[in-house]
Amino acid sequence: MNSGIKENGYCFNISLLQQCSSPLQYTSLLAGKYIDKSLAAMAFVFTRVVRYVVLVIVLYSVVQYILRWKSYSVSPKVFRQACIAAHGSSGITSVNKLRNDLRRSYPLQIIDSDWEAVYGGGLNLQMNIIYASITEFIIVFRAPYRTAGFAGWHWVNSTCTVLSGEIVRTAYSAHSGNLEKLESGQNFRHGEFERYAYEFAPESYMACYGRGAVPLSTVWMGMGSLANGDPISFAKLLYVYSNACAHQIKQSLVKTFNYYKSKALKTEL
Repeated sequence: MNSGIKENGYCFNISLLQQCSSPLQYTSLLAGKYIDKSLAAMAFVFTRVVRYVVLVIVLYSVVQYILRWKSYSVSPKVFRQACIAAHGSSGITSVNKLRNDLRRSYPLQIIDSDWEAVYGGGLNLQMNIIYASITEFIIVFRAPYRTAGFAGWHWVNSTCTVLSGEIVRTAYSAHSGNLEKLESGQNFRHGEFERYAYEFAPESYMACYGRGAVPLSTVWMGMGSLANGDPISFAKLLYVYSNACAHQIKQSLVKTFNYYKSKALKTEL
């Protein structure tokens, strides 16, 4: 074990001093030891950073592969047709008609839920969940008064239709920064990781169907709810969303069980 002495606030290694022929050589050896330790620490940190980056890339690729090749319950075409048929009436009437029309096509998937406040990026809206799973959703947004803000950065591809009112959006892009004015009945697309600012006129309603990593979008909503001092609404939304996901998982398990049960019966016959 090396021993040291302390003089005038400086610590000297006695063994190292005995090996050196001059104070300059001692200083050089000591500096070399500190440099070696610093390089080792930097190499350790760099290795961990690279490891995490590789892990994130692998996870992203796996999730993208699953989202691309998995089967989905709702057809975007059916959703858009239902929205076109439902738009034009008063907001609540349009929402009720949309839910009823979709229920005829998807009786086991469509749910009833209450309106809850949702915040994010300066937008103050109300949200009603019509259908939700881990990778899909149908949601109606309502603006009780004029509101504008950033819509967030989501790992979701969505198609939306204005049911009533008027919505203006602007893309955060040098190539497509034009302002779009969307009126009742118009449909538009919001792609994954695309950045848009939206402005809702009072009493505007917008229905959206999306596919992607839906649970990650709760981070944006949660931060907005906390910033606006309303965590209760966010907790209610999480409760409704969790129940909807559990309902869809149950339906999928029942469907899978019935499928294999029918195959087994056919084999026996």
